[in-house]
Amino acid sequence: SNISSSESEQNNIIPELNKFNKKFSISGGISIPLGDCASTDPTNEKSGFTNTGFTVNMQYEYPFENSFIYWPSTLIFSYNTINQDKLSSVYGSTSISAGPIIGITPCTGIGFQTPISPDVCFKAAVQIGLAIFFGPEVDINEGNYSFKQESSTLTAFAYSLSGEIQTSSNIIVAVKYTAASFQLNTSN
Repeated sequence: SNISSSESEQNNIIPELNKFNKKFSISGGISIPLGDCASTDPTNEKSGFTNTGFTVNMQYEYPFENSFIYWPSTLIFSYNTINQDKLSSVYGSTSISAGPIIGITPCTGIGFQTPISPDVCFKAAVQIGLAIFFGPEVDINEGNYSFKQESSTLTAFAYSLSGEIQTSSNIIVAVKYTAASFQLNTSN
């Protein structure tokens, strides 16, 4: 009796595998700077004075046939501004204007998906990629002195971890953490 029950349960899982289809999605969220990037400490030469911004994610998911494994490929666009008030306070009466920091991060990796009920699916993915950040352009003016730092490009290895719950009515709740560590040359 127990054997036929487990065989019956196993047969119910197989149709669930066929429910996982190729998927293209666009989502948005907040871009929260962490560590030195978010620091406004004037004694830290690596302080980034970066404000919270926004992110737009485009993701394509390709499920492997008869498997709970899928291949996600993501393009992440992020936009953050510089905290000009804090940056100006470091230099006293100096007038400072700074442009935004714009990031583009293509990633790819591997994901796992499984139904947790007939109407709900859980997904988790790990991805790696290349973070490419542009900016900011900074103008500093104090009296007769003027300095302009041109926009620069930084690249670094990036990784992304994500989790998602999706219902059969396509309500999706997702969390994604993406990080990259840049080496800044602050010596003269």
